[in-house]
Amino acid sequence: MSIERTDMVAVVSTLGLDEAESSVYVALLGHDALSVSELARKVRMHRASCYGVVDRLVEKGCVSVVGRNSVRTVAAVSPEVLLARLRESVTAFERAVPSLTSLWEQAQRAQHARMYRGVEGIRYVQGRVLLAGQPLSICGDGDAFASAFPTWAKRLSAERKRKHIPTRILLRGSEDAIRAVKRMRARKEGKVRARVVPEAYALVGGFDVTGETVALYSFEHEPIVVVITDETIATLVQTVFDMLWDIAETYDRTLLR
Repeated sequence: MSIERTDMVAVVSTLGLDEAESSVYVALLGHDALSVSELARKVRMHRASCYGVVDRLVEKGCVSVVGRNSVRTVAAVSPEVLLARLRESVTAFERAVPSLTSLWEQAQRAQHARMYRGVEGIRYVQGRVLLAGQPLSICGDGDAFASAFPTWAKRLSAERKRKHIPTRILLRGSEDAIRAVKRMRARKEGKVRARVVPEAYALVGGFDVTGETVALYSFEHEPIVVVITDETIATLVQTVFDMLWDIAETYDRTLLR
């Protein structure tokens, strides 16, 4: 399947090349070799700038110099060669991931509290929760979360189910939340259990507890999450969740009838 030239430049840029480097490399692919002056005309670039781009591509192993007499001539390295190098780099990185992850986890444990802002911050934290795969307790305003992240909320639910993460969900008992809990129970979603508390409890935002980590959420204006990693605090918040969970059981016959 052929792709447009602009798409080729975009794909090549994923190798870590900037736009000018990608454009020059793609231009060279259609020729056995070109002088830098010819190349500059083809990509509509000042010759001096083109020399700089070519030098960078040579350093990165994407272009080779094939003539140095009176005129400097260059040629593109085969995309197959670049792909082989990329695969070698990915393989080397995969081997290093356990050690790199260990260093990252040490830093996370040392950082007891951290605030994340915006949609991407929330997604990052939720991604960490899924990666941990530990039993999870969720409490809060499900309507606010679903409103802030309409597609992400469904994806999280599917991922928790796919990974068989034991999950207890406690929601503010709005009409939408009650319907959602009834659907979950009707589907009998294995390790996922859900309850609601009356709206009078006025749960604003929410929190998650998993292992030694607590995540506190606010959706009032800009989405914010504060992540605290501390065994004592996690135990305290988990105890509060368990109390609310037990209280919610008494409303099963009324709110969820």
